[in-house]
Amino acid sequence: PDRRADSRFATLATTAAMLVAAAACLALPGWSLAPVVALLGLGLLALGLWSEDPRLETSAWIFGGSSVLLLTVGDHVFEEFGRLFGFGAPVDLVTALARWSVLACVAAIYALKCPTKASRRNSQIAAAILGYGAFGQLPLGNALPLVPAVALAALAYLSRRDGRDSLLPAMATLLGISFLWAALPLAQWALAGIESLFGNPVLVTELPQVRETALRLLAPAALIGLSWKLTEPVLKREDRRLALTLALGIAATGLHVLFKQIWSIGDAPQFVGLGLAERTGWEALLLTGAILAWRFGKERIAISLSLAGLAHFAWYTMILHNPLWAEQAVGKLPVFNLLLPAYAIPLAAMWVLERRQLPQVVNRLVSVAPMVLIFLFAFSSLRQLFHGSILTVHGLTDWEDICRSIVAILLAVGFLVWGIVRELRDWRIASLAIMIVAVAKVFLLDASGLDGLLRIGSFIALGLSLIGIGWLYSRFLGDGRNGESLAAAV
Repeated sequence: PDRRADSRFATLATTAAMLVAAAACLALPGWSLAPVVALLGLGLLALGLWSEDPRLETSAWIFGGSSVLLLTVGDHVFEEFGRLFGFGAPVDLVTALARWSVLACVAAIYALKCPTKASRRNSQIAAAILGYGAFGQLPLGNALPLVPAVALAALAYLSRRDGRDSLLPAMATLLGISFLWAALPLAQWALAGIESLFGNPVLVTELPQVRETALRLLAPAALIGLSWKLTEPVLKREDRRLALTLALGIAATGLHVLFKQIWSIGDAPQFVGLGLAERTGWEALLLTGAILAWRFGKERIAISLSLAGLAHFAWYTMILHNPLWAEQAVGKLPVFNLLLPAYAIPLAAMWVLERRQLPQVVNRLVSVAPMVLIFLFAFSSLRQLFHGSILTVHGLTDWEDICRSIVAILLAVGFLVWGIVRELRDWRIASLAIMIVAVAKVFLLDASGLDGLLRIGSFIALGLSLIGIGWLYSRFLGDGRNGESLAAAV
């Protein structure tokens, strides 16, 4: 027992292992050095456990690290490492598997038998990487990106069965490898998305192909989500949050890429004809997902999807590619065209959000934004009635001009009625502002540009509208009453 008091035994054992390694370098082919040195390290670890000499663990780690470095020795090194990234010429399957699988198995044994927690954690990381490297040597082709995600799900199942979180380092490593496989299609999608923020449409030719999307994004996202669900009883919520975030982000990107493939917009003319329909369809999917999330009690997901749909509409449909000033086809039929769902979907999303506990700024925006949407829809529909599918054509007829005044007056009356019925001061203020603009337009522009009956008709319509608004104010707001009587009358 006194030999454990100094390092003599560890020194002699390590020296013997070094001499065997040197003999292997002289006697064996280069490709076999990595597994031989790894097995020598495993022998030192076992000897240290049997002899109860902790100094040998350090020697075992030195041999294990050296074996990983020796993977760079061999005739087909570049091909072997290239296969880890999905490219590279075929290799000698027997020697390649021997090199990578032996090292993976040794690292797995280290993860089970090393006496210290840090050593077991680092061994798990090494075993996950080397095990992926062993599978990479197989002729899996395009299925290689699925390997880390499948292994992650398998480890999640083992953790759930055993009721322990000891496999967390290996699972985190496999999750990182899955993310690296998704990085390229994610980068392609993100680059196209960033360009779209400045008005350049996302064309299907700029996005990943369907097969790449399925193998690198959708299938791994599903397996990561399965792993997240399996580890619910054994892992902490903080440890699982990253997996859920990655799964949702990767899945959303993959679904958006597939959705773009449905429309297959590949050039500017196709974007003119199908751009509004595509955006409206995507916003409808986001709203549908939000409603389903509300239904199953996932409030945060529902709010996120609703806000994402509203932000998508606000920037792309209402600002960048609004049919009023951007060339976008809305359909040839009056009213029953793309304008109706394009503006109805965000109104529905805000109606859903209005019933939830949200920050005051968001509530304020949700209460004011419908007025803007109704205003834009009304004037876009009027433009479509006179000019057809493309609203940006030049020219403005007298009838269209007078109809603009009529629409503004009708909107002012409608906003006032709604503001009285629902007791919404913002709507009444907006009604007053629209009526002032309509009056100014009739007196300053319509009166000078119209002749005969059109001028008379415009003044009659304006006069009747002012009389009606005055009656509404005096009847329902003059004595401080609310809009209950008006609602009953309606």
